[in-house]
Amino acid sequence: MARGYGNRPELSAEKFLHDPFAGDPAARMYRTGDLVRWRPDGNVEFKGRADDQVKIQGFRVEPGEVEAALAQHTGLRDVAVVARQVSSGEKRLIAFYVPLDATAPSSTDLRNFLRDKLPEYMLPAGFLRLDRMPLTPNGKVDRRGLPAVESTDLIVEEGYVAPRNDTEARLAQIWESVLAVRPIGVQQSFFDLGGYSLLAVRLMHRIERSFGKRLSITALLHAPTVETLAKVLGTSGNAPAWSSLVPIQTRGTKPPLFLVHGVGGGVMTFRELALGLAPEQPIYGLQAQGLDGKRKPLERVEDMAAHYIQDIRTVQGKGPYYLGGLSFGGMVALEMAEQLEKQGEEIALLAMFDTFPGREQGRAELLAKLARLPARERAQYVARRIYKVWRKSGRILYRYFLPAAIKNVQRACHRASRAYDPPVWDGKVTLFRPAEKSLRGVDDETAGWGAWARGGVDIFQVPGGHVTMLRQPNVRVLAEFLKRSLLEAQAARTESLIARR
Repeated sequence: MARGYGNRPELSAEKFLHDPFAGDPAARMYRTGDLVRWRPDGNVEFKGRADDQVKIQGFRVEPGEVEAALAQHTGLRDVAVVARQVSSGEKRLIAFYVPLDATAPSSTDLRNFLRDKLPEYMLPAGFLRLDRMPLTPNGKVDRRGLPAVESTDLIVEEGYVAPRNDTEARLAQIWESVLAVRPIGVQQSFFDLGGYSLLAVRLMHRIERSFGKRLSITALLHAPTVETLAKVLGTSGNAPAWSSLVPIQTRGTKPPLFLVHGVGGGVMTFRELALGLAPEQPIYGLQAQGLDGKRKPLERVEDMAAHYIQDIRTVQGKGPYYLGGLSFGGMVALEMAEQLEKQGEEIALLAMFDTFPGREQGRAELLAKLARLPARERAQYVARRIYKVWRKSGRILYRYFLPAAIKNVQRACHRASRAYDPPVWDGKVTLFRPAEKSLRGVDDETAGWGAWARGGVDIFQVPGGHVTMLRQPNVRVLAEFLKRSLLEAQAARTESLIARR
């Protein structure tokens, strides 16, 4: 549980209450805001929210917080932010505003204004201008009286460029269907329009069916607009030469950071992390072989590491190397570090994002560990797991229809993880742990690395869970910690060079 609301003692006192069920007088329980009914049969029926909080792309959002930020704009008289369901069935935030005078700010101006104050996932999908705000008899905003929203309202019209050929027109139609936004200009970014990794999978599947060409999901990192993706489709073959090495951010003169994929094989999950780091820090992702559906996935960690080393040498021929990996990818990064050291290279940073050393633990071992936890911690862990299973249940059917290439890569990574016997690392490990710890690591703060890394472990705790630590708003904390670790590693490298002289 969080300790409270930052600099909001009155809100903390209202929401964090004394826990009468715990023996500890300092124990607290949290008033969630979920509105429920206790049925006669003992079940609890969820009725909704006691406040205006909504879920947008898996994140809990208070529309009032967005509304308060928008109200700070000096060119607006009245504002209201509500969540509305669009044609795709998803909820999107819609901002209604009344300008102060005839020189009203544009949607682009308002979006950029909020971008400086709020994380990306809290930005409204559409900005609708009103002549006057509907009010209730007592003078408050009548939210039910706000006009209906069409898909054409969910687009920033400034800079709109219409499709200029058949390929762009077909692509724009697919994008409009997947993103539930229209019209989409050929120069607007997939990510600025609300796109994320799961929608990217759906988008690429639709493109393959329409054009008969299979593109990697990471193609969107290089070609995030209809215009640029149409050029990719217009090249000979299905795509540019496929590589495991994916440039995510290539600007800057600092040594590049190479990040290895998780069990899913893709590297789009690193995009928001790259945005959070300094613009002078180059970042490359390493995606799994086989995602293109043509090559056979590698099934040994040692083979993956050797393959990725060949790729990173095309960018950086000599060390020191800065490596990192997410979950399973951390094991691959460790093996890369081992192989590079045997080749006489230096490893300046080895970063693990919620990675555990050793093979995957069996169910019996995990249950035994659960039984050793104190009763209160065990109950809290079980409750979190039940909630996560319920939350993910709606995605099971969607994952069943994932492209075969992605499912094959996932199986190969699981097989590689079970077969890999990692070496003890002589150097230091930098570990980024989510606050929501998994059962495998609840009884060991170092997640096992204390006995595996002879050079010690630097531990940074990041808000969120195994996946959400890499999403907004948690990824901002992760980016700051990683930036600090990179600067320290680079400074240590400079001091070492001076000492040698």
